[in-house]
Amino acid sequence: MKWARSEQEFQNVLRRLELALDASQIGVWEHNTGTDEVLWDLQMHRLYATATTNGKITPAQWVSAIHPDDRAKAEQDFEEAIQRKGDYFSEFRIVLPNGDVRHLRSRAHYYENGHTGTFIGAEWDVTADVLLNRELSHQKAIAEARTLALEASTAQIEYAAEHDYLTGLPNRRYFDKRLAELANDTSLEQLAVLHIDLDYFKHVNDTAGHLAGDAVLKSAALMIASVVPEGGFVARMGGDEFVILISDFSMLRELEVVAEHVVRLLKQGVSYSGRLLQTGASIGVAWVNDGNAANLLAESDVALYRAKKLGRNRVEFFAPHLKTELSRDRRVAEHVKLGIERGEFIPFYQIQVCARTQRIVGIEALARWNHPKRGLLAPESFLKVTTTLGLMAEFDAAILKAVLRDRQSWQERGIDVPRIAVNTSANDCPILL
Repeated sequence: MKWARSEQEFQNVLRRLELALDASQIGVWEHNTGTDEVLWDLQMHRLYATATTNGKITPAQWVSAIHPDDRAKAEQDFEEAIQRKGDYFSEFRIVLPNGDVRHLRSRAHYYENGHTGTFIGAEWDVTADVLLNRELSHQKAIAEARTLALEASTAQIEYAAEHDYLTGLPNRRYFDKRLAELANDTSLEQLAVLHIDLDYFKHVNDTAGHLAGDAVLKSAALMIASVVPEGGFVARMGGDEFVILISDFSMLRELEVVAEHVVRLLKQGVSYSGRLLQTGASIGVAWVNDGNAANLLAESDVALYRAKKLGRNRVEFFAPHLKTELSRDRRVAEHVKLGIERGEFIPFYQIQVCARTQRIVGIEALARWNHPKRGLLAPESFLKVTTTLGLMAEFDAAILKAVLRDRQSWQERGIDVPRIAVNTSANDCPILL
């Protein structure tokens, strides 16, 4: 009775094992290396779709089912396991009779019974896992490619954000960052800014066009960059302005040499479409030797203003009294703006008489400022400041409008108006009305 219960328990274990194998779709095989006999269970036949249930097969049947590209590797894995009399593991593809390709994983333990070795193993279909891993690898590769593209795009955006699109030089943002870095570097003893403004640039734009202006800016950038000393930094601040940062120079003469070199180069002009465009440079220089660079750019701008005021194509160094001069000129400029709005700038007429007939043959319009407090002012009291601070276009327009208004009034009153010559800053010759 006790034996019967044990037999029953053994059968129950076998049924559970068969159920587990069937549910997991794991095939079981046995290979006797002495007789080369191979036994397959039903699940093995299902995996290979042999359409048979014969327990015995030949090794050739197994080999022929393996994908041609995996056959040599699969046979090698089995031969190596036989040689070392150890466990066997391999993965390979098989080709089913209908042409479908499946991925299988095979494992086996090696046993010896006397002089005969036997492998008892299991195989199962891992196609879904292989395809999933392949898809995951593909998606990972895509994600990595996208990450690299994003990093490259970010680098391009960061570069574009800190560089001028036309000249390729660092822009104002990059300059501010670099100036702050140098100002905070305690190892630096001296720091200087060379503030460069291109002379005649507006004239080039107005007469030759914006493409010519772009060519001037590109050429100027190359010329300026070519003279920057090692460790220096050059940037385009916008428009026709550039700056050079130089640190740890030994004497001011070094700064002057660099600035004068830039002036000489730009004074040569720029060749464009078979013509030589007139260019030049006014440069303001400011420096510190105490690490306090907070006002360095503003002070170089003050020096630049003086260079332009004194005739352009020159270099000026900052001095404290220049701030007072600039403040005074800016107050004059504000008054000029206000005077233009109020119509305080008027033409003063000087007649032109024919020496032979003593008849009036023309009138020359001379600009005067009818100042509300200082009375009638001649051009020398305001014209230079107006030119330096870029107010001449508004000033010329105001004088021309006044002249045209006067001429119309004279004509309405029946007065025969001769030609009127109006001097403007934008023309070498006066405008004749």
